Amino acid sequence: MLPKPKRGTALLERRQRRAELVKHEQTEMQAALKDDNRECRRPTCRYRSKSLRMPIDPCHVKHRGMGGNPSGSRTDRTTVISFCRMCHGEYDAGLFDFEMLTGDGTRGPCAFYDITETGERLHVATEVRRGESEMRSA
Repeated sequence: MLPKPKRGTALLERRQRRAELVKHEQTEMQAALKDDNRECRRPTCRYRSKSLRMPIDPCHVKHRGMGGNPSGSRTDRTTVISFCRMCHGEYDAGLFDFEMLTGDGTRGPCAFYDITETGERLHVATEVRRGESEMRSA
């Protein structure tokens, strides 16, 4: 008969798995920020000037609390995009949206849309390459 594991072993193992998951997610988010040169990817961002500069946040395409991979990492570079703090809040509030145009996810070019009060999506810009946009004329 095998001896019973020491008391608290399961708790320590869960904590270790959680710490590894958090470390992996932090590494992936930092890599995504670095890939985007720590700049807001939203082409119509009003806070790019040095006088209005906002902190840059990693933004998940699908909020971590709304799913993702329940058995492992919910974060990887292709599901994280860089937005300034204000644009991140506006994205989470549903005031604008973006669409990934290639299989590279957010590491490739994206199309950006403003969302009207009626819920209509208005195309405002498309990236030619990641971080380089062509603005749509009115």
